Amino acid sequence: SMGTSPTTRWFSPDYKTQGGFLYLTQKVTGQNSGGGLMASFGNMLFKQALSLYGFGTEATPNLDRAETIPSLPARIEPCFTAYGNLKMETTQILNPWAQNPLAVWGERHPMKTIQSTRNLSQLSILFSPLGVFLVTLGTLRPEQVDEITRLGVDLVRAQGIR
Repeated sequence: SMGTSPTTRWFSPDYKTQGGFLYLTQKVTGQNSGGGLMASFGNMLFKQALSLYGFGTEATPNLDRAETIPSLPARIEPCFTAYGNLKMETTQILNPWAQNPLAVWGERHPMKTIQSTRNLSQLSILFSPLGVFLVTLGTLRPEQVDEITRLGVDLVRAQGIR
């Protein structure tokens, strides 16, 4: 079961959200985020993913008010999908300085339907009241850990640019 899979996790307490969360996860490149039935199916999958990675109520407050975010900035829409309950802060968090490294990541590590062991598996990012988490399933090679660390640092730094 996936619950026994090792996970790689990067964390920074340097940027914290207020009273809500934003969860970004990589999608198969070009996959439609969709609305309606797909959105409610998506919500269920997001909740499963959050519990798979061990994110509890402190990391995801007001989970009952979270929903799939219908439209992401054009640069990251092809490779990420999002879920959360921070209506106002989402645009600020996903500012141009955050979009840049996310778009580059998506181009460099596109999600394919069939994962090979050489490729990084799906990356998820949680902006939470505890801080910022980057998580992926599996054990990474050192250079992959470095790359995730760089992305995390870039995303946290992006929050200081106003």
